[in-house]
Amino acid sequence: MWDFNYTGNNGDSAIATYWEFKELAPGETTEYITYYGLSKVTIAGDKPLVVLVSGNTSLNATETGYVPTPFTITAYITNNTGETIKNVEAKIILPDEIVPYTGTDIDIAVGDMAAGSHKQVSWQLFTGQIPEQKLWNIKL
Repeated sequence: MWDFNYTGNNGDSAIATYWEFKELAPGETTEYITYYGLSKVTIAGDKPLVVLVSGNTSLNATETGYVPTPFTITAYITNNTGETIKNVEAKIILPDEIVPYTGTDIDIAVGDMAAGSHKQVSWQLFTGQIPEQKLWNIKL
């Protein structure tokens, strides 16, 4: 069991992973994969809306498809003005081989954003099942 109580702030991040108990027969193996890390960040601080994008910067092509799939792209939006911006919408533009995962909309209504406020939106995305090494561009 994970049992940790930390009260402080050292400016660092951490992650804990765990999995359900699984009994293995003699000679049987299992594999667990955890993806963790920071993606590249570019900030245009002089714009009315600042958008930071986080997500997978690469996928692995395996015999059965791309990993991870589905995967998540998250946009962190900040109103960089002194006024409310009304009816903010976030839209992701995808190449043909990447599609929204079930129940995910390409257009997300963020709504009104007060001066200096922050909002977060995410897209669950799915790739085709015929893996090949390829470079895709995803735009917000």
